[in-house]
Amino acid sequence: MMPGMNGFELCTRIRNNPETADIPVIFTTAVSDTESIIKGFNTGAVDYVTKPFIPDELLARVRTHLEEVKAKQQTLDYLSKIEEHNREISNSILYANSIQNAVLKTTINRKNLPAHFILSESKNRVRPAI
Repeated sequence: MMPGMNGFELCTRIRNNPETADIPVIFTTAVSDTESIIKGFNTGAVDYVTKPFIPDELLARVRTHLEEVKAKQQTLDYLSKIEEHNREISNSILYANSIQNAVLKTTINRKNLPAHFILSESKNRVRPAI
């Protein structure tokens, strides 16, 4: 019990603030009815520990949730790097394609190749005929 607001309201405020939304919230309370536990999770808590609690267990839960936050951030960092590499590769392919097109337009006389055609597409953009 807190003065001015309850834990559910605080958790909702934490979740609604972009600066604090990723902070894991663990309820530690003497309230142990099922309705309150469900309400705690529904407002955004990652865990709900009733009193009296075992200090080592609570520390283990805190460590677990902090490791989850760290793992999520690492995953987002890796995803960002992969997206950047993908953009660089795509830009490189487009640039190479523009160079190839410029060379093909200036060096090949299509009149000398009446029974042939030129397909100038990157490998990943050509779809095989089925």
